[in-house]
Amino acid sequence: MPIDFTNERTARIALAHATPPGDWLTQRLITEHGCAETVDFARTGKRPAGISELGFTTWREHAAPRLSEREAESVFAKTAIHELTVLTPESPAWNASGIPTLRHRTPLALWAQGDTALLTIPLEQRVTITGARAATRFGIDRTRQLAADLASTGHLTVSSAAYGIDAEAHRAALDSGLGTIAVLAGGLERLYPAGHIELFEQIRASGLILSEASPAQVPTRHRFEQRGRVLTALTAGTVIVEAGVRSRTLQLADEAETLRRPIGAVPGPDESPASAGCGRLLTERGATPITSASDIRQMTASSLNRPAAPSRAERSTSRRNPLPSIDKIGRPQPGDDPTPGITR
Repeated sequence: MPIDFTNERTARIALAHATPPGDWLTQRLITEHGCAETVDFARTGKRPAGISELGFTTWREHAAPRLSEREAESVFAKTAIHELTVLTPESPAWNASGIPTLRHRTPLALWAQGDTALLTIPLEQRVTITGARAATRFGIDRTRQLAADLASTGHLTVSSAAYGIDAEAHRAALDSGLGTIAVLAGGLERLYPAGHIELFEQIRASGLILSEASPAQVPTRHRFEQRGRVLTALTAGTVIVEAGVRSRTLQLADEAETLRRPIGAVPGPDESPASAGCGRLLTERGATPITSASDIRQMTASSLNRPAAPSRAERSTSRRNPLPSIDKIGRPQPGDDPTPGITR
Protein backbone atom coordinates (compact mmCIF):
# COMPACT_ATOMS: atom_id res chain seq x y z
CA MET A 1 0.00 0.00 0.00
CA PRO A 2 1.51 3.37 -1.01
CA ILE A 3 2.65 5.73 1.72
CA ASP A 4 0.30 8.69 2.11
CA PHE A 5 2.75 11.56 2.60
CA THR A 6 -0.18 14.01 2.63
CA ASN A 7 -1.24 12.67 6.02
CA GLU A 8 0.30 14.89 8.72
CA ARG A 9 1.13 12.09 11.16
CA THR A 10 2.58 9.87 8.45
CA ALA A 11 4.65 12.77 7.13
CA ARG A 12 5.90 13.60 10.63
CA ILE A 13 7.08 10.04 11.24
CA ALA A 14 8.79 9.97 7.84
CA LEU A 15 10.58 13.25 8.63
CA ALA A 16 11.65 11.92 12.02
CA HIS A 17 13.41 9.12 10.16
CA ALA A 18 14.80 11.32 7.39
CA THR A 19 16.24 14.28 9.32
CA PRO A 20 18.78 14.54 12.16
CA PRO A 21 17.48 14.94 15.73
CA GLY A 22 17.18 18.55 16.82
CA ASP A 23 17.41 19.86 13.25
CA TRP A 24 16.40 23.49 13.37
CA LEU A 25 15.47 23.97 9.74
CA THR A 26 13.16 20.96 9.78
CA GLN A 27 11.39 22.39 12.83
CA ARG A 28 11.05 25.77 11.17
CA LEU A 29 9.55 24.30 7.99
CA ILE A 30 7.08 22.21 9.99
CA THR A 31 6.06 25.18 12.12
CA GLU A 32 5.48 27.39 9.09
CA HIS A 33 4.13 24.87 6.56
CA GLY A 34 3.18 21.61 8.32
CA CYS A 35 4.69 18.15 8.00
CA ALA A 36 3.06 17.11 4.73
CA GLU A 37 4.22 20.21 2.89
CA THR A 38 7.71 19.90 4.38
CA VAL A 39 7.94 16.37 2.95
CA ASP A 40 6.80 17.78 -0.39
CA PHE A 41 9.57 20.40 -0.30
CA ALA A 42 12.15 17.66 0.19
CA ARG A 43 10.75 15.30 -2.45
CA THR A 44 10.10 17.90 -5.15
CA GLY A 45 12.90 20.38 -4.51
CA LYS A 46 10.48 23.31 -4.32
CA ARG A 47 12.19 25.82 -2.00
CA PRO A 48 9.87 27.76 0.34
CA ALA A 49 10.17 31.52 0.59
CA GLY A 50 12.47 32.84 3.31
CA ILE A 51 14.88 29.89 3.27
CA SER A 52 18.36 30.40 1.85
CA GLU A 53 19.28 28.35 -1.19
CA LEU A 54 22.40 26.98 0.48
CA GLY A 55 20.55 25.97 3.64
CA PHE A 56 17.69 24.36 1.71
CA THR A 57 19.99 22.49 -0.66
CA THR A 58 22.06 21.10 2.19
CA TRP A 59 18.94 20.05 4.07
CA ARG A 60 17.34 18.43 1.01
CA GLU A 61 20.48 16.50 0.08
CA HIS A 62 20.23 14.73 3.42
CA ALA A 63 16.45 14.37 3.69
CA ALA A 64 15.22 13.56 0.19
CA PRO A 65 16.89 10.14 -0.25
CA ARG A 66 15.42 9.05 3.08
CA LEU A 67 11.91 10.09 2.07
CA SER A 68 11.51 7.60 -0.75
CA GLU A 69 8.50 5.29 -0.77
CA ARG A 70 10.78 2.32 -0.16
CA GLU A 71 12.49 3.89 2.90
CA ALA A 72 9.19 4.97 4.42
CA GLU A 73 7.62 1.55 3.87
CA SER A 74 10.60 -0.05 5.63
CA VAL A 75 10.27 2.25 8.64
CA PHE A 76 6.55 1.57 9.07
CA ALA A 77 7.01 -2.16 8.50
CA LYS A 78 9.74 -2.47 11.12
CA THR A 79 7.69 -0.38 13.54
CA ALA A 80 4.86 -2.87 13.17
CA ILE A 81 7.06 -6.00 13.26
CA HIS A 82 8.64 -4.98 16.57
CA GLU A 83 5.29 -3.83 17.97
CA LEU A 84 6.52 -0.32 18.59
CA THR A 85 4.36 2.67 19.40
CA VAL A 86 5.17 5.97 17.70
CA LEU A 87 4.48 8.95 19.93
CA THR A 88 3.70 12.28 18.26
CA PRO A 89 2.09 15.51 19.50
CA GLU A 90 -1.34 13.93 18.95
CA SER A 91 -0.55 11.04 21.33
CA PRO A 92 -2.27 11.14 24.74
CA ALA A 93 1.02 10.95 26.70
CA TRP A 94 2.89 13.57 24.67
CA ASN A 95 2.00 16.74 26.58
CA ALA A 96 2.28 15.10 30.00
CA SER A 97 5.72 13.71 29.14
CA GLY A 98 7.45 17.10 29.35
CA ILE A 99 8.81 16.79 25.81
CA PRO A 100 6.98 19.90 24.49
CA THR A 101 9.06 22.08 26.86
CA LEU A 102 11.89 21.64 24.37
CA ARG A 103 9.98 23.97 22.04
CA HIS A 104 11.83 24.30 18.72
CA ARG A 105 14.11 21.40 19.75
CA THR A 106 11.22 19.02 20.39
CA PRO A 107 11.64 15.60 18.75
CA LEU A 108 9.38 15.08 15.76
CA ALA A 109 8.42 11.65 17.12
CA LEU A 110 9.51 9.07 19.66
CA TRP A 111 9.49 5.33 19.10
CA ALA A 112 8.39 3.51 22.25
CA GLN A 113 8.27 -0.04 23.56
CA GLY A 114 6.63 -0.77 26.88
CA ASP A 115 4.27 1.13 29.15
CA THR A 116 3.76 4.63 27.73
CA ALA A 117 1.48 5.44 30.69
CA LEU A 118 4.69 6.02 32.69
CA LEU A 119 5.00 9.30 30.79
CA THR A 120 1.85 10.55 32.50
CA ILE A 121 3.30 10.20 36.00
CA PRO A 122 3.60 13.77 37.36
CA LEU A 123 6.81 15.42 36.21
CA GLU A 124 7.97 16.12 39.77
CA GLN A 125 7.97 12.36 40.40
CA ARG A 126 10.37 11.64 37.54
CA VAL A 127 14.14 11.97 38.02
CA THR A 128 17.03 11.49 35.62
CA ILE A 129 19.94 9.64 37.21
CA THR A 130 23.10 9.38 35.13
CA GLY A 131 26.85 9.30 35.32
CA ALA A 132 30.09 7.73 34.18
CA ARG A 133 30.28 4.49 32.27
CA ALA A 134 33.50 3.55 34.09
CA ALA A 135 31.75 3.66 37.45
CA THR A 136 33.54 3.03 40.73
CA ARG A 137 32.19 0.96 43.62
CA PHE A 138 31.33 4.23 45.37
CA GLY A 139 29.30 5.39 42.36
CA ILE A 140 27.49 2.09 41.94
CA ASP A 141 26.54 1.88 45.62
CA ARG A 142 25.28 5.48 45.73
CA THR A 143 23.32 5.03 42.52
CA ARG A 144 21.54 1.91 43.71
CA GLN A 145 20.73 3.48 47.06
CA LEU A 146 19.34 6.67 45.52
CA ALA A 147 17.24 4.90 42.88
CA ALA A 148 15.85 2.40 45.39
CA ASP A 149 14.97 5.09 47.92
CA LEU A 150 13.29 7.16 45.22
CA ALA A 151 11.26 4.16 44.10
CA SER A 152 10.00 3.68 47.66
CA THR A 153 8.17 7.01 47.37
CA GLY A 154 6.91 6.40 43.82
CA HIS A 155 9.58 8.40 42.02
CA LEU A 156 10.43 7.08 38.58
CA THR A 157 14.05 6.80 37.45
CA VAL A 158 14.91 7.83 33.89
CA SER A 159 18.29 7.07 32.37
CA SER A 160 20.08 5.91 29.21
CA ALA A 161 20.78 2.20 29.88
CA ALA A 162 24.47 2.85 29.24
CA TYR A 163 27.14 0.87 31.04
CA GLY A 164 28.03 2.02 34.54
CA ILE A 165 25.89 4.41 36.56
CA ASP A 166 22.92 4.48 34.16
CA ALA A 167 22.44 0.72 34.05
CA GLU A 168 22.71 0.48 37.84
CA ALA A 169 20.01 3.13 38.23
CA HIS A 170 17.65 1.08 36.05
CA ARG A 171 18.45 -2.16 37.88
CA ALA A 172 17.82 -0.64 41.30
CA ALA A 173 14.48 0.80 40.16
CA LEU A 174 13.43 -2.55 38.71
CA ASP A 175 14.54 -4.43 41.82
CA SER A 176 12.32 -2.10 43.84
CA GLY A 177 9.28 -3.15 41.85
CA LEU A 178 8.80 0.18 40.08
CA GLY A 179 9.11 0.80 36.38
CA THR A 180 11.89 2.80 34.76
CA ILE A 181 12.37 4.66 31.48
CA ALA A 182 15.41 4.15 29.24
CA VAL A 183 16.16 6.69 26.50
CA LEU A 184 18.35 5.28 23.74
CA ALA A 185 20.40 6.98 21.02
CA GLY A 186 19.76 4.30 18.40
CA GLY A 187 16.71 2.55 17.01
CA LEU A 188 14.76 -0.03 19.00
CA GLU A 189 15.44 -2.79 16.48
CA ARG A 190 19.13 -2.56 17.39
CA LEU A 191 19.20 -2.04 21.13
CA TYR A 192 22.44 -0.48 22.30
CA PRO A 193 24.53 -1.41 24.18
CA ALA A 194 24.13 -5.00 23.01
CA GLY A 195 25.57 -6.26 26.29
CA HIS A 196 22.41 -5.10 28.09
CA ILE A 197 19.90 -7.25 26.23
CA GLU A 198 18.69 -8.87 29.47
CA LEU A 199 18.28 -5.44 31.08
CA PHE A 200 16.33 -4.22 28.06
CA GLU A 201 14.00 -7.21 28.33
CA GLN A 202 13.32 -6.35 31.97
CA ILE A 203 12.68 -2.70 31.16
CA ARG A 204 10.41 -3.62 28.27
CA ALA A 205 8.38 -5.88 30.57
CA SER A 206 7.75 -3.38 33.37
CA GLY A 207 9.01 -0.05 32.12
CA LEU A 208 9.47 1.91 28.91
CA ILE A 209 12.17 2.20 26.24
CA LEU A 210 12.20 5.36 24.11
CA SER A 211 14.20 6.52 21.12
CA GLU A 212 14.09 9.47 18.76
CA ALA A 213 15.64 7.21 16.11
CA SER A 214 13.58 5.05 13.77
CA PRO A 215 13.88 1.28 14.37
CA ALA A 216 16.97 0.39 12.32
CA GLN A 217 19.05 3.53 12.85
CA VAL A 218 22.37 3.08 14.62
CA PRO A 219 23.55 5.40 17.39
CA THR A 220 25.92 8.16 16.32
CA ARG A 221 27.83 10.79 18.24
CA HIS A 222 25.25 13.41 17.24
CA ARG A 223 22.41 11.19 18.45
CA PHE A 224 24.18 10.58 21.76
CA GLU A 225 24.56 14.35 22.21
CA GLN A 226 20.96 15.10 21.26
CA ARG A 227 19.64 12.41 23.59
CA GLY A 228 20.62 14.62 26.53
CA ARG A 229 17.84 17.10 25.83
CA VAL A 230 15.25 14.29 25.92
CA LEU A 231 16.63 12.91 29.20
CA THR A 232 16.33 16.31 30.86
CA ALA A 233 12.92 17.19 29.39
CA LEU A 234 11.32 13.99 30.67
CA THR A 235 12.03 14.75 34.34
CA ALA A 236 11.86 17.48 36.95
CA GLY A 237 15.57 17.27 37.68
CA THR A 238 18.82 15.54 36.78
CA VAL A 239 21.27 13.92 39.18
CA ILE A 240 24.84 13.15 38.13
CA VAL A 241 26.26 10.56 40.51
CA GLU A 242 29.76 10.27 39.14
CA ALA A 243 31.61 11.95 36.25
CA GLY A 244 35.14 12.97 35.40
CA VAL A 245 35.98 16.49 34.27
CA ARG A 246 35.88 15.44 30.59
CA SER A 247 32.81 13.26 30.82
CA ARG A 248 30.12 13.92 28.20
CA THR A 249 27.59 13.33 30.97
CA LEU A 250 28.29 16.89 32.10
CA GLN A 251 26.57 18.16 28.95
CA LEU A 252 23.29 17.36 30.68
CA ALA A 253 23.98 20.29 33.00
CA ASP A 254 23.78 22.59 29.97
CA GLU A 255 20.52 20.99 28.88
CA ALA A 256 19.09 21.34 32.39
CA GLU A 257 19.99 25.04 32.50
CA THR A 258 18.35 25.60 29.12
CA LEU A 259 15.11 24.06 30.40
CA ARG A 260 15.35 25.77 33.81
CA ARG A 261 15.49 22.33 35.44
CA PRO A 262 17.66 21.76 38.53
CA ILE A 263 20.85 19.75 38.37
CA GLY A 264 22.17 17.76 41.31
CA ALA A 265 25.58 16.18 41.83
CA VAL A 266 26.82 13.63 44.34
CA PRO A 267 29.95 14.80 46.21
CA GLY A 268 32.55 12.09 45.78
CA PRO A 269 35.65 11.08 47.71
CA ASP A 270 38.38 13.70 47.84
CA GLU A 271 40.95 13.37 45.06
CA SER A 272 38.78 10.87 43.14
CA PRO A 273 39.11 11.58 39.37
CA ALA A 274 35.80 9.80 38.81
CA SER A 275 34.01 12.48 40.87
CA ALA A 276 36.00 15.51 39.71
CA GLY A 277 33.31 16.55 37.24
CA CYS A 278 30.66 16.43 39.96
CA GLY A 279 32.90 18.53 42.14
CA ARG A 280 33.14 21.13 39.42
CA LEU A 281 29.35 21.20 39.02
CA LEU A 282 29.00 21.83 42.74
CA THR A 283 31.65 24.55 43.02
CA GLU A 284 31.34 26.29 39.65
CA ARG A 285 27.80 25.65 38.39
CA GLY A 286 25.74 25.83 41.55
CA ALA A 287 24.53 22.22 41.39
CA THR A 288 22.57 20.91 44.36
CA PRO A 289 24.62 18.58 46.60
CA ILE A 290 22.93 15.17 46.66
CA THR A 291 23.63 12.90 49.62
CA SER A 292 20.24 11.19 49.89
CA ALA A 293 16.97 10.65 48.04
CA SER A 294 15.44 13.31 50.27
CA ASP A 295 17.77 15.88 48.69
CA ILE A 296 16.52 14.84 45.26
CA ARG A 297 12.86 15.08 46.26
CA GLN A 298 13.40 18.58 47.63
CA MET A 299 15.29 19.58 44.50
CA THR A 300 12.61 18.38 42.09
CA ALA A 301 9.80 19.88 44.17
CA SER A 302 11.50 23.27 44.01
CA SER A 303 11.74 22.99 40.22
CA LEU A 304 7.99 23.56 39.98
CA ASN A 305 8.50 27.12 41.18
CA ARG A 306 11.24 27.95 38.72
CA PRO A 307 10.44 30.58 36.06
CA ALA A 308 9.74 29.27 32.59
CA ALA A 309 12.52 29.42 30.03
CA PRO A 310 12.32 32.62 27.95
CA SER A 311 10.67 32.38 24.57
CA ARG A 312 12.62 32.80 21.37
CA ALA A 313 11.25 36.33 20.98
CA GLU A 314 12.21 37.24 24.55
CA ARG A 315 15.74 35.94 24.01
CA SER A 316 16.10 37.95 20.80
CA THR A 317 14.97 41.24 22.32
CA SER A 318 17.08 40.80 25.42
CA ARG A 319 20.35 40.41 23.52
CA ARG A 320 22.53 43.42 22.84
CA ASN A 321 24.05 41.42 19.99
CA PRO A 322 21.23 39.77 18.02
CA LEU A 323 23.53 37.08 16.63
CA PRO A 324 23.58 33.74 18.46
CA SER A 325 26.68 32.89 20.46
CA ILE A 326 28.73 30.05 18.99
CA ASP A 327 31.50 27.82 20.17
CA LYS A 328 34.91 27.38 18.54
CA ILE A 329 33.60 25.18 15.73
CA GLY A 330 30.57 27.28 14.98
CA ARG A 331 27.83 25.43 16.86
CA PRO A 332 25.08 27.54 18.45
CA GLN A 333 25.27 27.50 22.24
CA PRO A 334 22.44 26.18 24.44
CA GLY A 335 19.41 28.46 24.31
CA ASP A 336 20.42 30.10 21.02
CA ASP A 337 18.93 29.54 17.57
CA PRO A 338 21.11 28.99 14.50
CA THR A 339 20.95 31.52 11.68
CA PRO A 340 17.72 30.98 9.69
CA GLY A 341 18.26 28.80 6.63
CA ILE A 342 21.20 26.92 8.10
CA THR A 343 20.71 23.43 9.41
CA ARG A 344 23.00 21.43 11.64
